[in-house]
Amino acid sequence: MGWQDWAVAGIAVVVVIALIIRVWRFFRCKDESGCSSCNKECELRKLKR
Repeated sequence: MGWQDWAVAGIAVVVVIALIIRVWRFFRCKDESGCSSCNKECELRKLKR
């Protein structure tokens, strides 16, 4: 494998990790603070409207 193959593989790994983190946070939205993509009522959401 050349350096280009390693670069593409590295980028693919970063993208997969980012997707896993986003899905994890999406399903744990109830436990997270702040206004994410969920419909949780919080002070920040009220301020943004």
